[in-house]
Amino acid sequence: MNKIDKLKTIIGEIDQLILKSVTSSSPNFLAWKSKAERFLINEYGAESYEIEEFKKLNYNLSVFTLNTPKSDYIDACMNGLKCAKAILSTYLEELEESKNDLNIMCIR
Repeated sequence: MNKIDKLKTIIGEIDQLILKSVTSSSPNFLAWKSKAERFLINEYGAESYEIEEFKKLNYNLSVFTLNTPKSDYIDACMNGLKCAKAILSTYLEELEESKNDLNIMCIR
């Protein structure tokens, strides 16, 4: 699988996580986050702007109590996932543009 297809898969999994109403401590979410981070590190490097921005995303509540309903945790994770989708989609567009630029250069 090439890097564009890998990133498309990672982005596509976001909608599934949202449908499953995951929280930031759900195993499915943690596996996805790890996969996304590994992709970004392999593609851009461990110290890159891209991985740093991804790591800044928040998938949990900033403030909570023992009485905080689970739905608040789900909403917080969903909001983080939507931000991640927007950012990763931008990276995907850039990768696709780079591929198209390379194809044009090869045709000439």
